[in-house]
Amino acid sequence: MQKTRPGGGFFLSPGLLSASGVRHDHHPTLYRPSPAFEADHPALVQGVDAMTDLLNHYARKILTSRVYDVAVETPLQGARQLSERLANQILLKREDLQPVFSFKIRGAYNKLAQLSPEELARGVVTASAGNHAQGLALAAKVLGIKATIVMPKTTPEIKVEGVRSRGAQVVLHGDS
Repeated sequence: MQKTRPGGGFFLSPGLLSASGVRHDHHPTLYRPSPAFEADHPALVQGVDAMTDLLNHYARKILTSRVYDVAVETPLQGARQLSERLANQILLKREDLQPVFSFKIRGAYNKLAQLSPEELARGVVTASAGNHAQGLALAAKVLGIKATIVMPKTTPEIKVEGVRSRGAQVVLHGDS
């Protein structure tokens, strides 16, 4: 993996593909040491090398994660008015474009994909009235796992149906 380009900084290797098959040559610099430091100072060089290695490790894990079997890569969208108001560039990560309209699918799927065959055979149970419930229900459906979601009796019907429509069993219990 290429660690730096002229001018320093961390870049992914040219042509690296995520699990979804998307090229990631376009990623911006993720880490650049402060120009206030001497670039050849031994402690800085060692620290930058360690940080670069760590960033490479996590970038590879993120980009090759199986989560893209179910989640979609969502865009960053500029928030013009907020950027102007705060005198900074503000970008919004559009996780509302996920199949369950939330980032919660990422964590739910990632956890389920790491379960052992014995754990998968037992199924999963969670308590949630919101986006996590729908994310877990979809992840379980895609992975062929039985899912039971415990939701408060006061959960809006649209949320209950959203979970059921993704194949999970719903148990309504309690008031909150």
